[in-house]
Amino acid sequence: YYMLYANLLGLDRDALLRMYDRFALDDVHMFLGQAEELSWCLDSRLDITEEQYLQETFDRIEFSSFGGPACLASIAGGGDDTLVETLERYGGLVGLGYHLKGDVLNVSPESSAWGKVFAEDISSGRRTLLAIYAIENAAHQDRSRFLKILDSGKSDHKLLLEAVDIMDRSGAFEYMALRAVEFAEDACRTVGDVDLPAETKKLLEDFAVFCACDRKK
Repeated sequence: YYMLYANLLGLDRDALLRMYDRFALDDVHMFLGQAEELSWCLDSRLDITEEQYLQETFDRIEFSSFGGPACLASIAGGGDDTLVETLERYGGLVGLGYHLKGDVLNVSPESSAWGKVFAEDISSGRRTLLAIYAIENAAHQDRSRFLKILDSGKSDHKLLLEAVDIMDRSGAFEYMALRAVEFAEDACRTVGDVDLPAETKKLLEDFAVFCACDRKK
């Protein structure tokens, strides 16, 4: 907000008002998404659908992670409404792919530089899409055991490894990889017909694939 009311970028009044509008709307979305995620943990919810998870995640992270920066940058750069909406959609799709990849890295890090506590999503009881998929698709005995660990609040390494193994047997990791690729592909298609230089489109496409598929931390 300081960037806006101090007008650090020297923008005209129309651009500033467009940015304020986005800040005001997405502040509400971010708050509601965060509150919803916390309520799922507190209530130990079992009936969350993939669609609900993706909407909650989109609301919670879209503005602060990728969609918001893409929107604000395109406004600051003088983009028309079509370009702003397209790049915001691109950023939102990249953000979803990024967070699905992050959920996997949280329980199955691919680098010693991951930098976060191993499987903290499980020990905190988070209803990630990985967890939702495992709850829906694991064998009955595995499902019961997974839920017991997920809702225990314990960070015992052996228990966390057991929960990760149940996720693996349920096919959750393969499904997350597939969905992350789909979001990256959707993001690339979104910018395919935009009036931007070819090298810019290539950079955006490479960035989408890296965030959703290739990053290790």
